[in-house]
Amino acid sequence: MRKKGTLLLIVLFMFSLVFPLTHTSAKAKAKVYPVHMNDSGTGEFSKKLKNGLSVGLEERDEWNYTPFIKKGKKKVWSLKYLSSTFGYMQYTETKEKDTFLYYTEIAGGGARTTIVGVHSNGKVFLKKGYTSGAGLDTKFLSANTIEVAIERMKKNWDPGKEPNAEKYTDTWDVKKYSLSKNGKMKLVKKYVQKNRKTNY
Repeated sequence: MRKKGTLLLIVLFMFSLVFPLTHTSAKAKAKVYPVHMNDSGTGEFSKKLKNGLSVGLEERDEWNYTPFIKKGKKKVWSLKYLSSTFGYMQYTETKEKDTFLYYTEIAGGGARTTIVGVHSNGKVFLKKGYTSGAGLDTKFLSANTIEVAIERMKKNWDPGKEPNAEKYTDTWDVKKYSLSKNGKMKLVKKYVQKNRKTNY
């Protein structure tokens, strides 16, 4: 009986050593990936994430590369239309194994940002868009926190008489949002900023 009790204690001790290691390794680490510029020649870009999703750019025509997200070989989201050949994207992995991505395109007439969220099973649970007649700058502050800055246009700017460059003020309305796994964007903070250093 004493031998059985000793054996049981040994088994329990070994289990207590192995289980924390297994439990810890199963946890996903939150990560924010660097900004990726959509320059010509990046149509081959693709990044496989630890949550089983892949993020990349695909070539639509000679100069047009659009972002996509795949689950395995299946494309679960893609930006079907671009108004500009110049843009940039950034994406994350959260502790819940979700991925958030934004793509910002810059054109002569303004800018547009698309934000999406995808669960590790490939389900798209967030779609949100922003537009601006002047500048628009986006960045992830953490894996599930994003900042969207929209530049104010010059009051009474007349495109028929003034050059395009005259409409920019370098005064930005900035909003910081927390992103939830339920697809909600909660406003955390807002402020006005001047002389902003943008991603482009």
